Amino acid sequence: MKYQCEVFIDANIELVSKSYFDHDVLKKWDTGLLRVEPGESPNQYYLYYRWGEEEMRMKETIEEINLPNRGVVTYEVPGAWNRCVNQFFEENGKTRFVMDVEFIFDKDPNIPIEIFKEKTLLGMNLYKKFIEKGEN
Repeated sequence: MKYQCEVFIDANIELVSKSYFDHDVLKKWDTGLLRVEPGESPNQYYLYYRWGEEEMRMKETIEEINLPNRGVVTYEVPGAWNRCVNQFFEENGKTRFVMDVEFIFDKDPNIPIEIFKEKTLLGMNLYKKFIEKGEN
C-alpha cells in the first residue's frame, strides 16, 4: 500500500526538518511515545508506545538524512513494515511537508487506505501544531 500526505507548516524549513528527526522533540509532540532506546547500529532505534494495556516496541531505521530537504525512515513491528520518505520544501516563508508512505504487511489488514491516510495526517498535523506553537 502506498500513498502521499502533505501539510503546510508556518515555520522555516530548517526548524521543521531538523526538529522532525530529533527524538527529544519527538517525545514532546508524539503523545503516545513512552521512550526511545538505541538499536544495534548508530542509525537504528527502538520506539516504545502504549498499545492498549500493553507496550509495543517499534524498530526505527534511519535510511537517509539530507536536511533540510529530505529524510527517509523505516519502521517495523511484527507483521508490518513501513517506509516514510519525508520531503520539505520552502514556499513563501512556510514549509511544505510531504510524506510518501509505503506499508507492507504479512497479512492483508483489510483496512481501507483512507484510514491509514487519516492517521498519517493526524500525526503530521500534531507536529504542525507543536512547531507553530513554538514549544520545541
